[in-house]
Order: sequence, then C-alpha cells, then structure tokens
Amino acid sequence: MVGELLKSSEEFAAFYKSERIKITAPVYWARDLSLPVGIDYRSTILSNGTQVIRLRRVPAVLADAMKIAHELQHFVLDSEGFVRTGAKKQYETISSSLNSMIHDPLVNSRLLIYGFDLLEDYESELLETLNQLGTVSTPPSERLDRIHWIFNYIGKILDWRLLGDETGKNNNEFQLWFDERYPDIAKEAKDLLILIDDIGYETPEKQAKLFRRIVREYRLEKVVFM
Repeated sequence: MVGELLKSSEEFAAFYKSERIKITAPVYWARDLSLPVGIDYRSTILSNGTQVIRLRRVPAVLADAMKIAHELQHFVLDSEGFVRTGAKKQYETISSSLNSMIHDPLVNSRLLIYGFDLLEDYESELLETLNQLGTVSTPPSERLDRIHWIFNYIGKILDWRLLGDETGKNNNEFQLWFDERYPDIAKEAKDLLILIDDIGYETPEKQAKLFRRIVREYRLEKVVFM
C-alpha cells in the first residue's frame, strides 16, 4: 500500500522507519468513495478495535505521502494513550471534526520533525475551505451544523498557531476574513478557544479532560462517545 511512498519520499521513509513500529495493532487499508467532499483520507477505529485508513485512491502515490503519514500518526497517538471520540455513521463528520481539532496540532507538530511541507498543505486546505465558504453567505442554523462549523474554525486557528511563523505574516488572514463574514459563529467559538487554552491538549490526560468538557458544554452526549 505504501511501497511507492517508501521509495519516492525521503520524508515518508524516515517517518515510517521511526514511527510505524509504535503502532502495535494491524492497520488495514480500504478504498472508500463515500468519504465527504474534500476529505480523501481518514483514520478510523471500528467498534471491534480494528484500525483502518480509508482512502479515496489506492494504492497511495507520492502526492499522498504527508497525508498518509498524518493518518498513521493518529494511530501512534492512540498507542500512547490519547483518546478520540467515536460516533454512529450519521454523526461521523462532527466526531471527526472534533478529533481533528484537538489531535491535528499534535500530529502536525510531530510531522514537522521529518521535513514534511505542512505550510503548503495548510494553504491548499485553506484555499479549498475558502472556495467552499465563498458560496455560503450565512452560517447554518441547525445546532449540530453550527457546532461542526465551530470545530472546523477553531481547527484552522490552531493550525495557524503551529505554522504562522513560517509565513512571515503577523495576522491570521483566514480568521480575520471569517470573523467579518460569520461574526456570530466566531463569537461562539471564542469560548471554546479559551477552554482549549485553559486545559491544553499535549498529554493524554489533558486531552481526555478537554474532550469530556467539550462533550458536556456542547451537549454531545447522544452524538459522540469516548
């Protein structure tokens, strides 16, 4: 599945040699054309504990190197005792967004060690986000949809904190754009950002506490589980 990446990407080869051994359970790979628009990769733990990386394209090619490393690094975090939320199929998107918001800063900080170009990936994802939001003048009114927007927005802010210094820019232009366009969502999200900064997420214990607080604060007990 990753043979081409090991041969053609020095960054991936270094990552795989160092990190793959930390994932003690088998990893399965599946082509999944039902992934949401804009999502081409997703790591999933099934109800029986099986670890699966779902991809829109198989086998992986060079352009997939960093994304595959990203999904594998999520399983490394699992092996270290970091928790994640799960959900039934109809709530998978919001659960995935919650996990990404909290896990991705740690995952990406570790990928930087191996020389992956996370800034290019961030700018590519940001462009896709702006294209999608460009046709949406008002945010959703349904509660879970708004929460989903909040999680994605905060995720972008946390991404910028990790990579912003590399851009040479003082301001988070996406945040300024979003705050002006969707001020009510941005206002709601500020409380969540304060909570994240207060508790932190760099250890399994802090992440577990943070997830519990978020689930309680946003009344997600019937939507996601830990």
